[in-house]
Amino acid sequence: MPDGRGVRVLLRCASQLANETQEQLVKRTHFYQRLIKKLHERIKVAEETARRPRSPPREASTLHEREEDIVRLRHTISELDEELKEATAEIEIARSDAKHAVSEHQRLIHLQDETVNFLLQAVDDVKLQLSSARSSG
Repeated sequence: MPDGRGVRVLLRCASQLANETQEQLVKRTHFYQRLIKKLHERIKVAEETARRPRSPPREASTLHEREEDIVRLRHTISELDEELKEATAEIEIARSDAKHAVSEHQRLIHLQDETVNFLLQAVDDVKLQLSSARSSG
């Protein structure tokens, strides 16, 4: 098992990694949210364009193309929504891991403090016993 210093280093690395992962996931989430917003806007424009009357021969093919575009965009939005859900879940896991690492780090710091206090008390007790032994001897 690593010593106290090694554990602190490992916890610090784990905490830093969790924070970096969380930052990356937040960036990715923001990107997906902006992309979904843009795709929703495109769908809205495509739907409005599809509703406008056009000249009969061209209207059928254009309307059909627009409808296909709308279907593709809706499918893309669904996929991005799923990725956003996954990214959000990953962020929550990273947050949980970071909280756990911080909690463990605090626990180890507390144990180190207790150990140092115990050792200082033991040193004081030994000094007192040596002093008593010298004065009586």
